[in-house]
Amino acid sequence: MAIAQQTKDSIVQILLKTGKISQSGLNECCRVAEKSKRPVEEILVEMGFITQDEMTEARGRQIGVAFLRIADIPVDPDIIEDTRRDSQKVLRFSSGHAEQHPGGSYGRSYGYQRFR
Repeated sequence: MAIAQQTKDSIVQILLKTGKISQSGLNECCRVAEKSKRPVEEILVEMGFITQDEMTEARGRQIGVAFLRIADIPVDPDIIEDTRRDSQKVLRFSSGHAEQHPGGSYGRSYGYQRFR
């Protein structure tokens, strides 16, 4: 589907075209939306016809923006370990247990310290 066409389609049309919702499911949500005076998009998620991620993806398609789930992006295990180790240092430091660092600095004067 071309970007120009995507921007012309409503979110509901995109969800129908991509098979995320059925016409009967949409009809049911439209009835509820009309009675409650709430957007049909909100009802689709609330009633479980689509997930919030699917709604966000459809909104992205509508304006031509790719949708990425962070959980689908591979991360180097070394980066995860480095982040875990650094966050533990910050937590120890912020709880008042300053560690002495090379050069004799405790790093308490500014409430943070660069760790290496």
